[in-house]
Amino acid sequence: VEQTLQTIPGAQYTVGFALSKNPGSITNLETLRVTAPGAVATYDYGDDNASDAMNWAYKTFTFTATSANTTLRFAGADTPGNGDPYGPALDDIIALAAEAGSATVINGLSVADIDAGTNLVMLNLSVNNGTLDFSGIGLTALDGDGSDGAISYTGTLSDINAALLNGLIYEPRSDYDGFDTLTAEIDDLGATGGGSLTDTQYVEIRVIGVPEVELPS
Repeated sequence: VEQTLQTIPGAQYTVGFALSKNPGSITNLETLRVTAPGAVATYDYGDDNASDAMNWAYKTFTFTATSANTTLRFAGADTPGNGDPYGPALDDIIALAAEAGSATVINGLSVADIDAGTNLVMLNLSVNNGTLDFSGIGLTALDGDGSDGAISYTGTLSDINAALLNGLIYEPRSDYDGFDTLTAEIDDLGATGGGSLTDTQYVEIRVIGVPEVELPS
């Protein structure tokens, strides 16, 4: 699989993606290799899964752009001759970059819980150097004001993912230049017994500062 992105030479980018494997895997271990000009990384997946419960693992890949267009390549990297005709499964590829002071829509986010069913779960989203705006349609807002960089909602997994499809709006501070981190925490609220269980994932966002322009007096 290849995906070409518009990039700024010299800027560092982080790409997020969901990794799983074909449930028919013979070895029960699949390896994915991700490459970009000047960067390469491999990721192993060996968790148990099924066609109706893929148990996606969310990963990130970081590279520094060398041109105005960067092609990412995602390919299986299993040991040759292992007799396994299946490879890794890939979904939700997202590349995050934002310009300081400008709103950016973040698409491709989703959450999963293997046994949440139709029970309520809680989604907490936060950033350190900007604000968040989220429609939250169909959800209950515990903290819907993202002006402080944090929001919190409850709802079923299907409702949360439906709301995420509409996009999360991130706006970095106008004076910021660097990396911000989007933190996403899902809490099952103890629906399956044994107290609340949580999982937290992080996605880096490259914020590109806007140069100051001095006007002649």
